[in-house]
Amino acid sequence: VGRLPVVAPLTRLSRDDLVRILVEPTSSLVKQYQELMAMDGVNLTYSEEALTSIAEAAIQEGSGARGLRRIMEEVMLDLMFKLPSRPYLKNCVVTEERVAAALNQRKKHRSVRHGQVVLLIQDEEEGSLES
Repeated sequence: VGRLPVVAPLTRLSRDDLVRILVEPTSSLVKQYQELMAMDGVNLTYSEEALTSIAEAAIQEGSGARGLRRIMEEVMLDLMFKLPSRPYLKNCVVTEERVAAALNQRKKHRSVRHGQVVLLIQDEEEGSLES
């Protein structure tokens, strides 16, 4: 109720606009992940290059600001599972390399599609499943 079925072209957001969206709002994605990791005693920071890479990925996909959450989830997925099991780790910096690795992993899984499940099962049996 209240939605209009009209699509209107808007000016594309720049890379700097997307980085600001990641960082500046009161409940920004960066702040949400920092608070989540703080629950496990981890101080999470992002390099400027990492934020720029995330913004660039959203621009390349054409997803704009709406795609930022999904990209951030892909970047943070492994970290969210690994960090709590490492109580000695108190600081974590998300780098441009981490962003690139996460996005490349996603592309690899997308390109494999149907064979993905078979490959993952085979890797688990060999004991070489990488995260």
